[in-house]
Amino acid sequence: MARVSPTQNHQDVTITDVPEYSEEAGLPEHSRAGHSISHPPPNPIATQRLPPPLISYEFLMWFLHIGICALACLDRFFWNVWPRETYTIGKGSAGTDRIELLEGPWTVKAFDIIARVSGRYSMVTLNLLFLVRLKTVESWLSASWIHTYLVDCSNIVKANLRLHIWNGVLFCVLLLLHVWSILLPCLFHRYGAQIVPGHFEYPLSERAPAGFKDADSAARMMTLQVDDASFP
Repeated sequence: MARVSPTQNHQDVTITDVPEYSEEAGLPEHSRAGHSISHPPPNPIATQRLPPPLISYEFLMWFLHIGICALACLDRFFWNVWPRETYTIGKGSAGTDRIELLEGPWTVKAFDIIARVSGRYSMVTLNLLFLVRLKTVESWLSASWIHTYLVDCSNIVKANLRLHIWNGVLFCVLLLLHVWSILLPCLFHRYGAQIVPGHFEYPLSERAPAGFKDADSAARMMTLQVDDASFP
C-alpha cells in the first residue's frame, strides 16, 4: 500500500511509496512516485478520421420516393409500360389502362387525371409505408457499411416516422379523391350518377359488367360500382 503523509492543513498529501506491478497482471511496471506510465504510440490507421457519409438517409428516401412517384404517374399518361392488363386477378385482368383521357367536359377529364395520379401514388406509397416500419431494416442500415461510407443513418428512426406520417396522411387524402372525384361532373355539369353492380371474384375483386363506362358523355352519366359506393 502507498504511504501517505498528510500536512497540518489536511489539503496536501505526499506519496512516499508506490507498489510495483508485475507484467503478469497486465499492467506496466513503475516503482516510485513521479514516474510516468508509458503507452504505445497510437495506431495511425485506427485514429484516421473517415470522411462523412455522402447523403442523409431522410433526404435520400424523399428523393427516391418523389422520383419514383413522378415516373409512375408520367408512365400512366405517356408510356403505360406496366399496365393493369398484365395482372391477373381471378379470371380476368386487374383493369384496362388507356393513354387517352375520357371524353367530356373538364370535370370528366379532371376525374380521369385525379384517378390516374392518386392510383399510381397509392401503389408506390403503400410499399413505402410498409418499408419504413421494418425495424430489422433500420438496425441493419445503422450498423452496416452503408451508414459508415454512403448514407448517414444516425437519425433513421425519426426520419422513418416522418416519412410514414406525411405519406400516410397524403395517401388517405388521395384515396378519398380517387373514389369520389367521379362525382365532379355531377356537381358542375349536371351529370347523373348510378351504381351498376358487377360480379365478385377471388379474393374480393368486383368485375365490371359488359359495356361498363365510368363516364358516358352521350348519356351524361357517371357510373360507379358497389366497391366504389361502399368505400367510406
